[in-house]
Amino acid sequence: MLGLALDTLESVADFLQRVPVGYSIVLDTPGPRDASVQLGNRDGLLPYSVLFDAQGRMLKAKLGPFEHGEIAGWVQ
Repeated sequence: MLGLALDTLESVADFLQRVPVGYSIVLDTPGPRDASVQLGNRDGLLPYSVLFDAQGRMLKAKLGPFEHGEIAGWVQ
């Protein structure tokens, strides 16, 4: 799992102090060419989640938060 943060390093560090996560985070600059837009998030809205297979092919994408237990269905 990899998180993409569209913010400044300082803002992300502050967030992670308050809300630790168990996965790596990479930074990108928000805008018309950021990674989420390149992965199909045309409007740049968050949260935006993408599932890739072991070969790097995008299998699923979802705009909006997950319901309880929903993400488990992605990996089965």
